Amino acid sequence: MALLITVTLSLLLPATAWVVYSLMSNNQRKTDADRVSYSATFPANVSPDSISSFIETLSGPLATGLLGPTPSIAFETRATDRGITIGVMLPKHVADHIESQARAKIPGLNLARDEERVARFFDAALEIGMHSPSRPIKANAKGLSTSILASIQALLPGEEVVVQWVIAAKKSEPMPAKDANKTTNEFSVKQALIGTRDAGGDELNERREKLGSTNFLAIGRIGSIAPTVERAERLALNTFSSMSSSNTHANYLKKRRGNLAVISDQINRAATPPIFPAQLAVGELVGLISWPIDSPFISGLPHAGVRLIAAGENIPREGRVIGTSNYPGHKRTIAMDYEFAVHHTYIGGMAGTGKTSLLAELARQDMENGYGVICVDMNNTGSTETLANRILDFVPAHRIDDTIIIRPAANLGAAVGFNLLDQGNPETVARDIEALMTALYSDVQGVNMRKLLFYGVQTLAEAGGYTLNDLPYLVAPDGDDQTAWAHQLMDNAKDADLQRFWSMWKTKKKDDQLREASPLLNRFWQLTARPEARDLFGQTESAFTMDDVVMQNKILIIDLAGVSSDTALPMATLLINALWTSVNRNRPEKANFLFLDELQLIAKLPVAVDDMFRRARQMNLGVNAATQYLQGLDQQVKAAIPNTVRNRVIFRSGNDEARLWRDEMDRSLVGETDLQSNEPFEAYAQLSTRTGRPSPISIHAHTPSKPTGTRERVLRHSETRYLKSSEAILREGIARRTAKIAHGPAKAGVKIGVDPTKPWKG
Repeated sequence: MALLITVTLSLLLPATAWVVYSLMSNNQRKTDADRVSYSATFPANVSPDSISSFIETLSGPLATGLLGPTPSIAFETRATDRGITIGVMLPKHVADHIESQARAKIPGLNLARDEERVARFFDAALEIGMHSPSRPIKANAKGLSTSILASIQALLPGEEVVVQWVIAAKKSEPMPAKDANKTTNEFSVKQALIGTRDAGGDELNERREKLGSTNFLAIGRIGSIAPTVERAERLALNTFSSMSSSNTHANYLKKRRGNLAVISDQINRAATPPIFPAQLAVGELVGLISWPIDSPFISGLPHAGVRLIAAGENIPREGRVIGTSNYPGHKRTIAMDYEFAVHHTYIGGMAGTGKTSLLAELARQDMENGYGVICVDMNNTGSTETLANRILDFVPAHRIDDTIIIRPAANLGAAVGFNLLDQGNPETVARDIEALMTALYSDVQGVNMRKLLFYGVQTLAEAGGYTLNDLPYLVAPDGDDQTAWAHQLMDNAKDADLQRFWSMWKTKKKDDQLREASPLLNRFWQLTARPEARDLFGQTESAFTMDDVVMQNKILIIDLAGVSSDTALPMATLLINALWTSVNRNRPEKANFLFLDELQLIAKLPVAVDDMFRRARQMNLGVNAATQYLQGLDQQVKAAIPNTVRNRVIFRSGNDEARLWRDEMDRSLVGETDLQSNEPFEAYAQLSTRTGRPSPISIHAHTPSKPTGTRERVLRHSETRYLKSSEAILREGIARRTAKIAHGPAKAGVKIGVDPTKPWKG
């Protein structure tokens, strides 16, 4: 009976063991196959301490039960002639947790799901273990990592090298006592012959040193592909040799050649072995996984990643949407509350990064939601992708009646009328224009010249029915008819100061009058001779008023593309100033939003842009501005933006701008390199909320929406409603400048005066 039992057990036990092993092996295969693969890109200057800090966190998630499969992590560096890619495979049940730990410990690390990992059959392969796993190896992480990466850079076409380390948690082990006799963990023939198994002092000290930090079980593998087997073997051996700097007299890495097909399969599966041939402390592992440390000069390394920052729940999901969070596992819309949108929005970044697209998207939402939109676009590149053109594509059907389009270069032969002199109190209008013109032109600075400009504008505004274009004819009339008209206007002035000024003016000789008026004439010819400006500002009745635009939340698109810069400058100046004057005396119930692309162009105007940033939100006007040249702005404007603009969206920027916004946002969260490395439409944002301005977040900015299809209807409606022909405008001007009483025929002789449509050459 005993014999029968013995025979039965001897037959059953191996079979049972084989069944158990097969089940465990299959479970391990399934666990390995379920791992989530990521490709990794790194920020500049990753420190070994940050990688160590991350690896320290891995022992907990990798903990396992007694009989269950072993959860493991695979670190893999793959090189081809196209460059180097770095990947990591994480256990499925803890992948999200480990991913968030990695991003927190290594700011700027970018992990992206990798579904394209394909199997290879290698021409050469080897496994890596250790001579004495319980003893340390040299842990010069930076040197070791750089050495491995250098050994696999600049491969030839058809060559490939894979370096792989698979790690699992090591169960805790008691620290060996210093003085007690301890059994050695090493084997030697000498010890076997003399029968002693005691550990020496050096071994105990080194084991204690290694156990002083977190340890992992590990196995390394190298696979290579090349046109010849000899070349593939040389690549594998060179890569293994690059790790030799970690060797010590007592412990070193050992290579093992095995069945090529088996090792190839294990590399492809990143297989977890039943027995690990190596034990690595955190500091040792940091170098061996060959993650780039301190930006090594290695050709083919992927570009540096940027830090991705999640948005808290204090950031709205609805409202004025600027994009979506690009933080992995945290996809959600990012918006600013319309209550805080009037705190202004600044969009910075280099050309082609998404600034204009985002401005247009904000305008689209504002128009759709019934807010006023005013766009001033001085971009003269000839592109169809200007801000004005994009906004025009987004006008909703229900806002067509609210839309006014000023496009001087596109409407030659006709123009929208905007009479600057009927926009408010005559004295205020005169003072504003006098200040603007003297700021615009350095040669309009003399006291007499400024008086002439001020009193001339006030006289025209007081009389009513005149335009700014009539001023040159008032101070330098051409012929007896215009002289009679000018004198009649001067004589009929109601204001005592005006009467006194014109009385003195008329006593001067004609030559003296022309000499004093020449600076004004030299500048005003741009407004009176250039049809784009002459027809806009030269109509007796305005097609619209800025007060209507502000109080009725109109859509006003001012597109100065195609207008020469010396004419566009005074045009934009006069229009923006008229808007700002209206904003200062009107506060609509619903907000208006002013859009200024290429702020560096607008900032050159003698308009108080810095004052606008400081005070506009009190009048329910939100300014939205974009530029790539913040450093080139006037110092007052440059200072006003970070100090008064509460909503910031910063795309990839140049050196100076990156340094400025790094300090403004929070350099501990957003670095200079991050701000210089974002891809197009990727940005950092700080938004004004009820809790103030929170920490920066990373976003994928709103990409261009589809046009509403109303463009032609909008243009046709605006042209029909607001345009007047140039011929009618010219006839109207001649009629305006005719005296209200009849005069006899003009006297023969030399004309006294100038042609205001030509530069003064006196």
